[in-house]
Amino acid sequence: MLHSSAAHAVKNRSFEIISQEVLPDFDADAIFVVVNRDDKAKEAFKQLQDTSIWKDLKAVKGKHVYIIHDQPWLDYSALGNKMAMDEAEKMFTK
Repeated sequence: MLHSSAAHAVKNRSFEIISQEVLPDFDADAIFVVVNRDDKAKEAFKQLQDTSIWKDLKAVKGKHVYIIHDQPWLDYSALGNKMAMDEAEKMFTK
């Protein structure tokens, strides 16, 4: 189900599937993108990056887009969380 309101997405779930047209509604300073390692996912992200919607986002213009992998970021174990925090520290101290 797609929602046109960023507030609706955040209020009702920890994540929401959205269309690219509503990305500007979030007005994010930074974007974390999980891109699976398969070719189909990489191609889908490349297509998104080529759109004017993506290029006009504040986070994109400010070069605050972070491509992350599902592991360790979506691993909810103590070790996975530590690895994700270590990776985040490296990303933000560049």
